[in-house]
Amino acid sequence: MKSYLIAAGIAVFLITSCNPNRKPDPSMDSSPMMTGYPASSNNETRQEAEEFENSYNLRDYNGIYEGILPSASGEGIDTELSLYDDNSYILRSIYQGKEEVNGFEEHGTYSVAGEILTLRSNGENQYYKIEENALLKLDNDRQEITGELADHYRLQKK
Repeated sequence: MKSYLIAAGIAVFLITSCNPNRKPDPSMDSSPMMTGYPASSNNETRQEAEEFENSYNLRDYNGIYEGILPSASGEGIDTELSLYDDNSYILRSIYQGKEEVNGFEEHGTYSVAGEILTLRSNGENQYYKIEENALLKLDNDRQEITGELADHYRLQKK
């Protein structure tokens, strides 16, 4: 009798585990390992997150950005940032009102993570937030600069 019950239990287990019409248990969703999204997120939230990622993945970063950044010791800094296909950049800066300083040019590489653009040169990093046709200069902690001059830390794409 015991062997009959064991055989019946095994048969029920095999039938239920092989049922192709069985709906998956959402709590057992393994997709977070593949996508990085929690299993508990709903489809709408997941879709919004994917659209956000895709908007930055498809964005054309290459090009020339320019503006006048604030300067602690002068009228401003004429700034031109050129981003190239090979992830290299050239940053040209000229201090306004300073005849003795012709300006300087910095060369390095850049990378993008989410909406943050990181410029790397000589062991130093600079950070920018990517906006539509613009870059917003961030502080060293990758935070937006606040205060009276906050709106002047934006470079527009040519």
